[in-house]
Amino acid sequence: MKRKRLIFVLKLFAGLLVVLAVAAWGWNESTKSALAAAQARCLAAGLPMTIDEIRPPPMPDADNAALVIAKIGPVLEPLLRESNEHGLAGKLDKFNEAHPGFRLDEAGTKELATLLEPQPVQDVLALIREAASRKGYDAKLEYEKGIDCKNPNEFPMAWAARLLAPHALLAASRGQNAEACADVWDMMILADFGAAEPIDNSQRVHWRAWEQALDQLEKVVAAGAVSPAWNQKFVERLAGLDLIPGRVRAIDGSRIIVGVAIIDLLNLLKSGISPSSILLPMDGVPRDRGELWNWLATQRYRAAGMVRIEYADYLDLMREWRGRAAGTSSGEPSPLWKELLGNRNFEEVFEHRLLGDLLESSHLIECCVGGDRIENLQTEIAAAEVGLAMERFHQTKGGYPAKMAELVPEFLREVPMDHGEPLIYIPGPGGAMIYGSRSIYGSRSLSEEENDDLKYDSIRLDITCNWAAGAAATWKFGPHPLPTPALTGP
Repeated sequence: MKRKRLIFVLKLFAGLLVVLAVAAWGWNESTKSALAAAQARCLAAGLPMTIDEIRPPPMPDADNAALVIAKIGPVLEPLLRESNEHGLAGKLDKFNEAHPGFRLDEAGTKELATLLEPQPVQDVLALIREAASRKGYDAKLEYEKGIDCKNPNEFPMAWAARLLAPHALLAASRGQNAEACADVWDMMILADFGAAEPIDNSQRVHWRAWEQALDQLEKVVAAGAVSPAWNQKFVERLAGLDLIPGRVRAIDGSRIIVGVAIIDLLNLLKSGISPSSILLPMDGVPRDRGELWNWLATQRYRAAGMVRIEYADYLDLMREWRGRAAGTSSGEPSPLWKELLGNRNFEEVFEHRLLGDLLESSHLIECCVGGDRIENLQTEIAAAEVGLAMERFHQTKGGYPAKMAELVPEFLREVPMDHGEPLIYIPGPGGAMIYGSRSIYGSRSLSEEENDDLKYDSIRLDITCNWAAGAAATWKFGPHPLPTPALTGP
């Protein structure tokens, strides 16, 4: 009797093992099918799927500005060695706070000259101008490194704009108008250098550089430093400038580069090596969630099927994200998309999801917030284009047009639109104001708490008053009060 019971128990146990093995096999195969289906949906949407498809075209060394920009860091480093207000960065910040206008008095001109005319600073400016003279840009980033791919030129590119802007102000204050315009022109050229790189670090540098270039352009126009010839050159540069493709490239790049890390993770799981290192966020510091949580997370990560399911969700999310960014997707948003946009905190959305740390390390929240930022910047570009044409109208004919349509075709090829709507043009005595269509009819705004990196942008997102021309406007910088005159269309 005991023997029969033992045999029964062994058979039952063996049967359970078979059931578990079949269930595990079925689960594994179903997750493979789910991932393959998500990848097929990306392919059907025409999305790039490999690093080679997103890699920028190579640039010959003789034409490559990236090789020149790489030389800026070592030359700039001694200038920034002193910390706080004693270094060049602190001194420039202090100067900008004390002189927010568009023209300097004699004392301000002398003070700025002492910061920008020492030979080491001139050496940096010479490298910046040499980079701007090159035909193209290829930093030859190592996309194969996945989320460890970095942009080494992010720092020198940021400093290029930070030095060219005050130098343009100095030149305009001295009456060296052509030099001031050339500085702004170089800022625009440098702003576009990273536009083809499909990582969000490069795209953030791209957006910030254009913000700085437009701010400085407004100031040199206000200082009367822009000749009709330079005016037309700037208008032609801004006409048709579209930042959306760069955002789409960043989303594609993030999807593919994160995919490299996920494939690495799956390979680790196959080899039996602990994936704990991949669980670390980008700063390499473990999350303080307790030993039990970390152990459980690692064990769950060992289930390759769970990783495939999360990866499939991620691919669907990024496919939807790209379609909406490119304007090719419509319809009801998916539940995950609603959750992400409603929360605006990628880590919280994925807090209980297996790839939370990995996805967080790709900084995709920057792409999400960047949507508002790019839309606002695109409005500024359109308004700047009209503002420049309006100034040339004034230089040529005296006075300002009653409607934007009067600028076409002599001063503008066509009136630029703001997100499919006409810009708001408000003429006044001796001047005019130009607004984006969202300035009065409601714009999306961000609180300072939502993203520390965007604190300096929060006002601009609330009030997109971009250009003011003529004596009546007095060229105030910063947030402008919304005007009360009747609104005028094109």
